[in-house]
Amino acid sequence: MLENFELSLGLLFISFLFLLTGRNILYFLFALEIGLIAIGVNFVNGSILYENIEGQAIALILLSIAATETAIGLILTLNYYNLRTFSTRFYLKK
Repeated sequence: MLENFELSLGLLFISFLFLLTGRNILYFLFALEIGLIAIGVNFVNGSILYENIEGQAIALILLSIAATETAIGLILTLNYYNLRTFSTRFYLKK
């Protein structure tokens, strides 16, 4: 049980490092997702420790929020790539 709390603490530390050294929006989104996963692990550990299911339900909600955030990050990346390659193709045709 203590190993999982150490895992959660390590993930939160990595998340804070990414937040402090983030250079663009994708680093910020990755750090936010790692932090949400660490908080979810912490909720699951607490629900196992106290033998109730509420922590696991909250962890499922946090995972759905993290999945939505990942989709938004992927959309931003693809739009940036398409915009960059479209402008390059447009200027090469002239």
